[in-house]
Amino acid sequence: MVVKRAVLLILLILTATFLSADEKKHGGYSANQPTIESCVITPNPVGKGDLFTLTIIVDHNNSAEVDFPLKDLPENLLLWRGPYIRSFVDTDKDGYSLRKVRITTTLKAQKSGRMIFPSLSVIADNRELRTEPDLLRVGLYKNRKLYMPIEVEWQTEFDKIYAGEAVPLSLMVLNQENVAIFDSARVAYPRDGFFEEAEGVSEITSITEGDIILYDIPAATYILTSPVAGEVKIPSSGVEYEGVAGWTDNLFLKINRIPSEISESGAVGIFNFTASIDRESAVTGENIALTVSVSGDGNLNYLKLPEPSTEGCILVSSEVIDNYKPSPYGFTGSKTVSWLFTAENPGVSKISIPDFNFLNKTADRVESVRGTEFTITVYESSAEDGESESQVFPFEKIDTADTPAWKNYYRSYFRYAWLLPGFIFFLLALIMKGKRLPLAGVLSLIILIAVFSIGRFVIGADRPENAGIRADVLYNDALDAYATDDLTGSLHNLRAAIYHDPVNRLYRQTLSWIETENGFVNSVSPSPGLHPDIFYYILIISLNLLFFALVLRIVKSGGGVSVMMILFGSLIIFSAIMIGYSHISRERQTAIICAESSSLKKIPRETAEDWVPMNVGTDLRILGESDGFILVETGLGVKGWITESCILRDR
Repeated sequence: MVVKRAVLLILLILTATFLSADEKKHGGYSANQPTIESCVITPNPVGKGDLFTLTIIVDHNNSAEVDFPLKDLPENLLLWRGPYIRSFVDTDKDGYSLRKVRITTTLKAQKSGRMIFPSLSVIADNRELRTEPDLLRVGLYKNRKLYMPIEVEWQTEFDKIYAGEAVPLSLMVLNQENVAIFDSARVAYPRDGFFEEAEGVSEITSITEGDIILYDIPAATYILTSPVAGEVKIPSSGVEYEGVAGWTDNLFLKINRIPSEISESGAVGIFNFTASIDRESAVTGENIALTVSVSGDGNLNYLKLPEPSTEGCILVSSEVIDNYKPSPYGFTGSKTVSWLFTAENPGVSKISIPDFNFLNKTADRVESVRGTEFTITVYESSAEDGESESQVFPFEKIDTADTPAWKNYYRSYFRYAWLLPGFIFFLLALIMKGKRLPLAGVLSLIILIAVFSIGRFVIGADRPENAGIRADVLYNDALDAYATDDLTGSLHNLRAAIYHDPVNRLYRQTLSWIETENGFVNSVSPSPGLHPDIFYYILIISLNLLFFALVLRIVKSGGGVSVMMILFGSLIIFSAIMIGYSHISRERQTAIICAESSSLKKIPRETAEDWVPMNVGTDLRILGESDGFILVETGLGVKGWITESCILRDR
């Protein structure tokens, strides 16, 4: 009985093994979860209007459990037949047969060009699977040969466009597999508005799906400015690349009317507005320079700045200075108008600037920058007939003592010995534990006098660096030079006088008056108005007071002492920084054009062509030197090279 049962069990095991092997050989069930094995488009590329087949292989043994909803099909593809879902038997590498599912769908390509065939959803065994995205190329036929066309279209980022607005337009080549430089762009200009080519208003963009990247490349960029409302037609334009040309459709842009609040300025964008004058007092017949500027992003090429109204002044001239460049916002930069007025009668004159209104496109509202009113006190001119105009400003009284206005103490190392009293006083007070403070103070002064005497008498460090150079003498020389029509000498001496005595307002007023009288409106600023010695004195006093506060801290504690320590510490840091900053600003050299027929060159070569002509007396900022040439910059920001012999340095 036992033997029979054993034999029966063995037969059952062998039968099960045989059936399992046979099932695997003829398409057995897979124990793994369903997966998408492949997704193939054939043919690819395909002609526009032709049919192509999408074949998806699903590693699953039951077609009844597979669904293909086709929810994410692009609009430019038409479902022609299918989808058909069928099971089939495949053979693996070991020769075994496996049941799988094949999904076939026939589609029709209705638009030419490259497109990313999206990832599609497949449902298998109640699980959602996704296909990998693929690149579908839809071409056109020419002489029975299939070629890939160029997709071209006009693009703009502006949804709503106003009259007078600077609108960037890009002739874009779409869906390129590689970044390329195109052979040519054929652009037809519109009949209405201003249409100008502009660089920098668009850039290359890309679309990425998996490992597929398609690029949109600007072939040409323009800026359109339509001064009137209505409709503007941008005609069809084309791009050619490797013998294939693509053309855009006509683009129609609706131009809206601007709000009535900005009818005067016509400004559309985001802007800052400033206005300033070069003086607050003048004499009759003297010129007054008004500078009005708007900066930001928008239609800087079209907007109008508000015109000033005056009382007691006569308009002499005006100059517009454009400093902007194309950008995705239209234009970026600034627009400046320099007005030159003449003070007519003694008394009080006024120059009024109206409000500047503009349409803020980002916030979609009209914003206003309040105008301003400048008041100028006009004095009666004391100049007699035949007397030099320079006599409006008095000569300086020369002191017989050979002492410059500022001695540049901040440059003298031994002058910093004045930092020692407070430190020594603090050190002695620390050693004496706060007792005998008068003795500590006397000892610190004795040590200071000894150190200072060594620096003064032994090393001679007390002699000012600019000893013998008199700012008042330079100023009087400038007045004499101007009286004898020596404009270059006058400007040179005045700038030198300002360098040696930067806080003297008379010198600066005289320089400003002479420059304005001779038409130098946008000039290079002379030496800054604060001498480093000012901050040297603050540093010396603050540091000694800080140590004095520390001594008080040793003797007694309190909140007031802590506040003093913080205050003096802050002054020390501030003055040390300002010594360095004012020194660097002070050492920036300027120069005056002293030779007739001088011109800036683009490169430092004698054979280089003249670029920008320079008038005698024009002031320049020196930036560098090379082989006898000086790199300079004008007050308007123009940079160039000029020979050393054509300029006169301020020092």
